[in-house]
Amino acid sequence: MGCTIFWAIIGGLSQWAVSLLGWEMNHDTISPKSRIVARIGFVVCALLGTASIAIVTYRSGMTERAHFALDLNSKVQAVAGTPLSMKIFFKNVGTGPSVNTDSYSRSFIEDDESRRSADSAIAKFKEFEKSHDIGTDIVPKDTPGYFMVAQGLVLSNTDFENIVTNIRVVYIVGRIKFKDDFGSHTQYICKALQRPVSATGADWGTCGEWDDEE
Repeated sequence: MGCTIFWAIIGGLSQWAVSLLGWEMNHDTISPKSRIVARIGFVVCALLGTASIAIVTYRSGMTERAHFALDLNSKVQAVAGTPLSMKIFFKNVGTGPSVNTDSYSRSFIEDDESRRSADSAIAKFKEFEKSHDIGTDIVPKDTPGYFMVAQGLVLSNTDFENIVTNIRVVYIVGRIKFKDDFGSHTQYICKALQRPVSATGADWGTCGEWDDEE
């Protein structure tokens, strides 16, 4: 939408410039040199105006926009001697398919629910992401069953005790990169498991701006 508005503004300014330069070219007092410059500017602005109208027309016909909804109801798998993990299910609830869809996530144990802990989990995720293999899935709209596994490091006995006794906090961090008619997008995910941890369900709090789409 922002790009469409930009080109609409460019088109309007170009038309205004064409009118002004057209008047300048035919003005009796203009010098020959200025007349040549005005003619060049007239052609450039006319071409820019035509291009902007074409872009706005093309983008206004786009209707297929992908968008993902998350399902965080899966149980966190926390067992001493195995990796901390959980499944993050996602569904394309937009108006069209996403292409070149690449999803990746990790789970971490941090000290508390704070900006410092959230930043620590995000920084660790970025390091793990450097070695991630990029996927290219096509995800149709309204199709369930897609998920990624937010896997962490192997839990020690102390790690396990800290989780179940609510001493430390489980974070899941991830992102979904994808393309649709409107270009490339990234949906960021950062959630903190709220304490006290319940055996019947999980309540996840957001980390802030790293939990949105761009």
